[in-house]
Amino acid sequence: MKLFRHKPSKIEYTRDMMPHTRKEVFFDVLKLQWKSLLALGVLVLLASLPLIACFLVEQIYSSIILDGITSMENSAEYMAAANKISVLSSTISFIQIPFFAILGVVMAGIARIIRQYAYEECVHFSTDFAEGVKQNWKQALILSLTASTIGAISAFAYGLRGLADGMANLITALPMMLFVVLFIPIAAVIAVLIPVYNNSFSCNLKWAVFIFAKKPLRVIISLVLASAVFAVALVPGFYTGLLGRIIGVILLPIAMLGFYLSIFDVLDELINKDNYPEIVGKGTF
Repeated sequence: MKLFRHKPSKIEYTRDMMPHTRKEVFFDVLKLQWKSLLALGVLVLLASLPLIACFLVEQIYSSIILDGITSMENSAEYMAAANKISVLSSTISFIQIPFFAILGVVMAGIARIIRQYAYEECVHFSTDFAEGVKQNWKQALILSLTASTIGAISAFAYGLRGLADGMANLITALPMMLFVVLFIPIAAVIAVLIPVYNNSFSCNLKWAVFIFAKKPLRVIISLVLASAVFAVALVPGFYTGLLGRIIGVILLPIAMLGFYLSIFDVLDELINKDNYPEIVGKGTF
């Protein structure tokens, strides 16, 4: 697929014209490869269709439940409807687990391509994607299954808050808080480590915990900025939720590129300079 290959430039680049920081690498790759990144986003969208279908089912049935409320002033009826929606949401979260597993395997191939772009190396879609899946599908599968399962359990516990009072209410919300604040950032770092190093999953987990412990603000801020591609999905409404998810998924490879480059700087500081000096600053000139 020619779309994913670097085209020879008619301009003769000098060293001063090349990117010297990873911030410059991001904009350089975005300028030269934006079509390829969006094409990768379409591929991610295709792999995400079952998850989007789950969102549609949840929204449709939630609307049916709410339409069944005869009076919003009837607190008992409203709470019963809220509990039904909570059960529906939890059920959908568990149904999504195998779909996240499929997406995780696809993302193993995408991650290798993003790594190549971050290193300013040539990309050949078919071979790099296949190589990424071949090398990393097991770890990507473990990560996606673990994340989706813990996320589903957290969503289930969070849904119980309507049945609890006082301290019990806080306890039911605690798993979701830990999932968002602790697990997701560590999982995101693991997703960067998998295509970069030839480590076991347990080793990548230890390194991710170490990196997050050393640079928590850097990881969280980078992740929040990368997650901004899904901002539209936060706007209340069925159509904005659907559109926001589609836009976010298509732009996800661009967000991944930015997040990877940000974490690469952290890896250079904490791991590469002593253990892998040959990849310190790789992609910059």
